[in-house]
Amino acid sequence: MRIGRTIPPAAAPIYFRDIINGFKGLLNGNQEIKRFEHELSDYFNVKNIFLVSSGKCALTLILEALHDLQPERNEVLIPAYICFSVPSAIVRAGLKVILCDVDPDTLTFNLYHLRRIIKERSEQLLAIVPAHLFGLPVNMDDIKNIIRDPSITIVEDAAQTMGADYKGRYFGTIGDVGFFSLGRGKALSTIEGGVILTNRGDIAKKLKSAYDTLATYNSLRLIALIAKSFLLWVFSRPNFFWLPKSLPFLRVGDTLYDRNFKKLILSCYQAGTAKNWKDKLHRFSKIRQKNSQLWFHLLKSFKFKLYSANSDPFYLRFPVRVDDKEIKDELLKVSNNDGLGIMFTYPTSINLIPELRTDFAERQFANAEQMAEKIVTFPVHPFVKERDIANIMKSLNSKENCSWDAMIGFGTFCSHRKAVLGKNISIGAYCIIGTAIIEDDVMIASRVSIPSGKRQHLNEKNKITKRLNLSTVRVGKGSWIGEGAIIMSDIKKKTIVSAGSVIK
Repeated sequence: MRIGRTIPPAAAPIYFRDIINGFKGLLNGNQEIKRFEHELSDYFNVKNIFLVSSGKCALTLILEALHDLQPERNEVLIPAYICFSVPSAIVRAGLKVILCDVDPDTLTFNLYHLRRIIKERSEQLLAIVPAHLFGLPVNMDDIKNIIRDPSITIVEDAAQTMGADYKGRYFGTIGDVGFFSLGRGKALSTIEGGVILTNRGDIAKKLKSAYDTLATYNSLRLIALIAKSFLLWVFSRPNFFWLPKSLPFLRVGDTLYDRNFKKLILSCYQAGTAKNWKDKLHRFSKIRQKNSQLWFHLLKSFKFKLYSANSDPFYLRFPVRVDDKEIKDELLKVSNNDGLGIMFTYPTSINLIPELRTDFAERQFANAEQMAEKIVTFPVHPFVKERDIANIMKSLNSKENCSWDAMIGFGTFCSHRKAVLGKNISIGAYCIIGTAIIEDDVMIASRVSIPSGKRQHLNEKNKITKRLNLSTVRVGKGSWIGEGAIIMSDIKKKTIVSAGSVIK
């Protein structure tokens, strides 16, 4: 069990003043909910706002309202690589999940497959749910150009992009109806919660009817919610996050397919914790943007696939595709051991969820399945400090001081743990490396020896000593060393050493 600073993969800070505001919200009653609704309506320029207990609840209510409008349609199209909450909400609404494979370069719908599915199922489709996964924006113009049938509703999943905009419009307001999540790992948190946004009067009317039938938080649920807010205030912080993460029964970080979630109206307490939410959202977003830009710059030299937002980045978690399974597994192992906050995303594609697997037994979604295996995320939330990023980079650049992409031939070994092997290096077979620093882009042929300096058995007075006198040999960036060479002194960058040479 790790004890010490452990970075959560995702977090939206809850402060003590938020908890105080939550209690004030209880005293204000429904006025607090109305205040929050009015502020959201003004900020996002949307006429109709509904506040509920979670993003899953929000999506379920939306789909139930749409089905009431068009009961002859019962299918909802989603990407095959997406948060498990989306299919669970579809099933909870009594509808059928239809999957489209994803584009590995955008992590959203493969547009070729999307066009084909729309053509084949235009009579059954009730809605399509484009999701801005991890904060990567979906090109909504492409979606609208493909979905020309007004009977197919565009439900915009902006659960992970609250506050980000696209061509002057906020995500969540571009489709026919949209929703945010206010869970603990989202852009803004009210401990738990969801927001529905729409300007369409027909959808709003159905939503209002369903919303009015929802239960409120009873006393026990409210007490549990308040207790949860105190726990998040303390244990979502890196200095204390190690404790809940180390308790297996809490299943922190697990992605679950759960259809039995509660459907409630957001409480006055939660609305109270959202006091001054615009300032918090703006401040948190700036920090996420800064950290995302750092990751994009620092990870460019690695053999990872990075995802660009083609604008100011608004990542909730910074996604990276690691094609080499061994590197990915080792990366996650190091992160788990050192508390770095690097995390896999969803355990499977949607078609491989056990409860849904039989529905897609005869279909494959190759890209989605690969993304579930290859995508990891780096933390960007407000608790991540520059020293955390520096520590993560140190671990990435050096697993026992060896870069992830070093190629080392059979029979080669490092005789001392202080050896440092840089990026993009190639070392042939049967080499011996002592206390050396091999800089980036170095090529070393077979049977090369780089001992720990010269005169290892002489002390400073040139007398023989039993204790080895080791020194560090540096091989400059971009150098080439021929077969059988012996390197006992530093060589400068881009040096070519011929086969059999001895450098003293």
